Amino acid sequence: MEQWVWMVEWSELTAASALDDGDIARLLSRVADLLKQVAACEHVDAGLRATARQAYKRVYRQPICDLLGG
Repeated sequence: MEQWVWMVEWSELTAASALDDGDIARLLSRVADLLKQVAACEHVDAGLRATARQAYKRVYRQPICDLLGG
C-alpha cells in the first residue's frame, strides 16, 4: 500500500510482491472505497476527511480506477 501511494508503477509494485495481481488490485480497490467513504462521512473529523481525500487521490489511479468504474 505504501509503495502504491508513493506512486510506484503497477509493474514495479506487482514484481515486488508475493501476492497475485488480482489480490493486490482487490486490496487497493477496497482501501480506495474505504477512503472515499471516510472522506464523505459528516461524522468524521474534518482533518481526517481531508486526509482521506488526499489518500484517495493517490490510491485511485490506473489500474485501480478502471476496476472501480472510473
